[in-house]
Amino acid sequence: MRLKSVILAGAAGVILVGSGFWLGQVAAETGDPGSAADPLVSKSYVDQQVKALADQTSFQVVNLPKGATLVGESGTEIVMRAGQVAVVASPLGGLLDVTGGRDLPQGIAAEANHLLVVPRADGRGVRANMDSVLMVKGAFTLRTGS
Repeated sequence: MRLKSVILAGAAGVILVGSGFWLGQVAAETGDPGSAADPLVSKSYVDQQVKALADQTSFQVVNLPKGATLVGESGTEIVMRAGQVAVVASPLGGLLDVTGGRDLPQGIAAEANHLLVVPRADGRGVRANMDSVLMVKGAFTLRTGS
């Protein structure tokens, strides 16, 4: 009886080891390098992703000619550095003036060096009354003319 138990235990061990080896081979062969199945990535890939993120999260200088409109996406930040711009609002409201702590309605002039935030992607932004220089962080589109 004891010999039968030893043989069964040995057979179970061989099956477990063999199954583990086989599963390991299958897992190693199914993942493409760098994919979700094989998350090991190179330093250059990480550097590229970090740079792309930094590009999205840093301000860029935008020259807005007279009559042009900058329309921001949700969360876009705008700081007017030079010139004169007026707020372009939507039926749901204007731009958030973080520096002044208030909502700026349609047509009001934005103050220089105030941080403005576009709360929704519904056509809000600023229109240049004269050639202006802005610092913008986030997604936006430029519309020239009227």
